[in-house]
Amino acid sequence: MENVKRMPAKLILVDVTPIAFDSDPTRGYLQIKSSQKIIKSGIFGSSVTADNRHCTITGDIDDLRDLALDFKENGVPGKIVITELLRSDLPEEFIAGVKNLDSYLKVAGDSKIVCQKNGEDIFRLYAHCYDLDVEDTYIEHDNSADIRAFAKAKRVADDKKKSPTEAFADVK
Repeated sequence: MENVKRMPAKLILVDVTPIAFDSDPTRGYLQIKSSQKIIKSGIFGSSVTADNRHCTITGDIDDLRDLALDFKENGVPGKIVITELLRSDLPEEFIAGVKNLDSYLKVAGDSKIVCQKNGEDIFRLYAHCYDLDVEDTYIEHDNSADIRAFAKAKRVADDKKKSPTEAFADVK
C-alpha cells in the first residue's frame, strides 16, 4: 500500500518587472512558479518527487507593477491549478489569443505522444487561483496502447540503435 504526502507548495514571483506584450506595450504579464514536494512511502521505502508548475497573470502594465510590489512584500497568495480540457472544450478566446496551441498539449512523459480521449487531444492549462480549496481537474486518456507501443519501440531502438520514431513504425 502506498502512502502519499504532498508538502505545502510555495508560490514565487519569477520577476518583479512585468513583461509587456509586443502587440500592446500597455498590457503584459507576470510569471509565477511553484514547486511542491511529494513524498511517496511504500513497502520498499520512500521517494520524493517535485511537482513544478508555472503560469502567468495578464493585465494592464501599471496594475501588474502594483501587484508585483504587493507580491514582493507579502508573498504570492493562492496556488497554481491544472485544468485539462478536450480541444472541443477550449474557449475560443483562449485559442485566438495563444501563439502556440501545441505547447498546451498533454503529452505522455518524454514519448512526445499526445494524450487523447475518444480520439480528441487533451490540453493542460495552468492558472493562478486564490482559492486553496480548488482542485486540479484531470482527464484520463484512453490511448494507452499507442503510448505502450512507443515505449516498446524505444526499447527496440535502444537495442538496435535506431531512432525511436523508426522503431515505432516497426512495432506499430
